[in-house]
Amino acid sequence: MKPLDVITSVDFGYRLVWAEREYLARLALVPVAVKLLTLGIVMALDWQQEYLRSAVLMLPSFFAYGWMLSHLSRLVFYGQRWPFRPSGDAVIDGVMLDDRAHGISAGTLYFAVICYLLAGINGILTMSLSDMKVDGPPGPGGHEPGGVAGLAALAFLVFFLWSVRLLFLYIPAAAGLSVRPIVRAANGMMLSLQMAGTALVSFVPVALIAWWVTMAVIPKTLTPQEPSTGLIVFLTLWWVLASVLAQMIVTASIAFGIKTMMSDKKKP
Repeated sequence: MKPLDVITSVDFGYRLVWAEREYLARLALVPVAVKLLTLGIVMALDWQQEYLRSAVLMLPSFFAYGWMLSHLSRLVFYGQRWPFRPSGDAVIDGVMLDDRAHGISAGTLYFAVICYLLAGINGILTMSLSDMKVDGPPGPGGHEPGGVAGLAALAFLVFFLWSVRLLFLYIPAAAGLSVRPIVRAANGMMLSLQMAGTALVSFVPVALIAWWVTMAVIPKTLTPQEPSTGLIVFLTLWWVLASVLAQMIVTASIAFGIKTMMSDKKKP
């Protein structure tokens, strides 16, 4: 495969999301509503730190986001929009509907599974780190537990960097392409680093703006007592919208990069 061009991909992602802002806003209405509803349930149950339980409750939002980002991936690859507009030819429309339904279903499922696994891994790591005693006496082998933890953290970091590309398998799946070239890439570590760089450059500006707005709002409204319900609702809505925008830009950028890399395998 061709190498992934980080700058070109990010430039395309920002341009596409801005040019298609009205369409993408309509596409995001239901996923955002589902995300806010599930987040509200998690907060009402006070399960913010119950990662595995909250992940189960968040499954509907994972599927809703997967549906949204799968449609965005098909827009990047084939210029297809939701809802489907029939051409009038029953045979052609039937083939196109089957192809789109297969791609959207596959991309949605991939995304939901990836998000669920990430939530589980995050919960396991958080619980493991909270239970770890880095200041205790040396272990039976004479090594400080903190040193063992450091080696484990380094090994996990290397594995995570190697596997970053697997987090975006929902994009080729949504486009109806085989995910094998991404999984079995000979230069797997380099491809993962390129995708990680693309995601970071796409995500960081949105995150910084969201954080700046948050910091500008909190000092003016926060009191020594508990934050008001209105402030919590506003900040939750604000960060959900910011995360949707960031995910759209990241998906559009990575999708364009994959499309360019797999140009010899894309559909006519």
